Amino acid sequence: MNNEHYSITKENFHTFLANLSKEADVYIPVKKKDNLYYEKFDPKYEGEYIVDQIRSAEPIKSFLTRSRERVDISTPDVKRHITQVLIGVKNCDVMSLAIQDFVFKNTDPKDPFYTRRREDTVIISCDCSLIWENCFCVSLGITPYVEKDFDLNISKETDDFIIEVGSEKGKELIDKNKALFPEARASQIKNKFSKRESFKNNLESMVREKEVPDRDSIRGAMKKGFQATNIWEHFASTCIECGGCNHCCPACHCFFLSDEMKGQLKARYKSWDACLYNRFAVVAGGANPRRHLYERLRNRFDKKFEFFQNVLGTFGCTGCGRCIETCPGKIDIREVLKRVVQGS
Repeated sequence: MNNEHYSITKENFHTFLANLSKEADVYIPVKKKDNLYYEKFDPKYEGEYIVDQIRSAEPIKSFLTRSRERVDISTPDVKRHITQVLIGVKNCDVMSLAIQDFVFKNTDPKDPFYTRRREDTVIISCDCSLIWENCFCVSLGITPYVEKDFDLNISKETDDFIIEVGSEKGKELIDKNKALFPEARASQIKNKFSKRESFKNNLESMVREKEVPDRDSIRGAMKKGFQATNIWEHFASTCIECGGCNHCCPACHCFFLSDEMKGQLKARYKSWDACLYNRFAVVAGGANPRRHLYERLRNRFDKKFEFFQNVLGTFGCTGCGRCIETCPGKIDIREVLKRVVQGS
């Protein structure tokens, strides 16, 4: 794309969403207590939708892979059309799609259910505008704004939104609603990039204050610290094997298949799995190569910071901090990384 920029007022943005909702399911963040949660857009809703601030409490992978779904049914190869639009997606979720795509779409055998949803989904991302205490994306080299793999991106101004086009799919949506989108002024575009840089600098300052290791120090540290059993046993001591960190993580993707019989009807289901579950690594005959909890915790970190770095050149973590908020055992992924990098 040629980085086309448009502007749109808040009132016209609501009209734009209403137009989209006539053809697809539109999901937009709504604030509940201290978190944002996706809800289906209702043109009659008079409350406040929040497209900027921080990422939602739930990862967008839940829109692409169901926590449990039947997979022994056919998926006819029909003409693709947009079925869902996700509004206000943050870069930590967008960057996680590289992992999800690698697992389910870009390698054989492809997952037809994921692939179809991925192709039929529009990503309308938005720059972050609120520093959250658990975010650490910048320490992993990820910006708090989207630069690629989006259809449209929102940068919030005082009274307007600046919209950047990121794909042909996004451009088609602009063209269908051309009257709502005048071209952005040069001053608006300049201000967008200025605000981005300022926010990034502030977030980097917070991360430095918390002494979160950067990506260069993390690279290779997991391999060196793999045998540091004392580190893994220490953090595993408060883990209750709930799997919350796996399920809220935008990059985690493990699943298991199960067959069910209801009367004469057989069905196969795919369900989210979690490497912290004690049965996760069990193989035929009941053998378990990772019987101890610390081994399963170590496996989680090894895959995120060693395996995917070697395979894709990126970490299997995007610094969203959801696992920090979710963990009842108060395991902080940043503290684990510190200990591993320090080697003690």
